[in-house]
Amino acid sequence: MAATFMPVDDSHTEVCVRWYHRMPRLLHPLVDLWGRISQHLVFDDDLPIVSSQRPISVDDADTDKLVPSDGGVVTYRALRRAHREELRAGPQRIRPAS
Repeated sequence: MAATFMPVDDSHTEVCVRWYHRMPRLLHPLVDLWGRISQHLVFDDDLPIVSSQRPISVDDADTDKLVPSDGGVVTYRALRRAHREELRAGPQRIRPAS
């Protein structure tokens, strides 16, 4: 199984789970069903950890120790900052070509 954590907004993250199996085809529907159900569950023993995770905003994550494999995180944060700066600047007027 592989899990990927994807930021949705400032305070929510979506977890995508991918299952890799070698098993009889008859079991595939059952495993698929379990995967679909379990990816939406946070088990009781994990709930205190998940709910206490910080920072809530990815923009406050300046203390993260990123490694080369975190290139996607770096790119996401750079794009997010650029888009926020565009929004703060307000709408840009486009001059018609003469």
